[in-house]
Amino acid sequence: MDIATLIGVIAGLALIFTAGAAYQTLLLDPTNLLFVIAGGM
Repeated sequence: MDIATLIGVIAGLALIFTAGAAYQTLLLDPTNLLFVIAGGM
């Protein structure tokens, strides 16, 4: 496995983890959706 592939795998896992954490936060407090939308722009 070369460096580029390793970086891609790590980035992919980080993205999945971040998305999962954000989704759980939205379930706990729907108002956070506004911050997610603002952050995505």
